[in-house]
Amino acid sequence: LNALEKIQIPKYEAAKKEIEEILAEKEREDFFRLKRVKNNVSK
Repeated sequence: LNALEKIQIPKYEAAKKEIEEILAEKEREDFFRLKRVKNNVSK
């Protein structure tokens, strides 16, 4: 039980946080790309 609390859970929480950050970055990139495409189409 101690190994779960001290090693495994923090490791998985760190991996979860990293994945969330990567997905958020991809979402921002997609939003920016879509905005540029809309601007180019409207011109």
